[in-house]
Amino acid sequence: MKKVYSFALLLILLAGCSLQKNALPLAEGEVKGEIQINDDTCGAIIVAKINGKKMRLYPVNLQESLQQNGNEIVFTYVQSRAPQPEGCVIDMVIALESSRTMKR
Repeated sequence: MKKVYSFALLLILLAGCSLQKNALPLAEGEVKGEIQINDDTCGAIIVAKINGKKMRLYPVNLQESLQQNGNEIVFTYVQSRAPQPEGCVIDMVIALESSRTMKR
């Protein structure tokens, strides 16, 4: 029985370590989000949790290389004064200051 508990504990520790390896720490001000490609009205948007709230963001300057549905990115941004695309339901228009893909 002691061997079963030891083995279970070892598995839990190994699983925890492997999860930690994949999680990258975010620098101050960075936000993690996921690219979603919507209909022709919005195009590429970023879905991210900001201040505990799930937000739909329209980036005016998202690099074409990042515009892949489901792509996870880390970015910094400022709110943009650009107009919201007509018919596009989003929470905020943003200008990206920096962006990169998440390492998996």
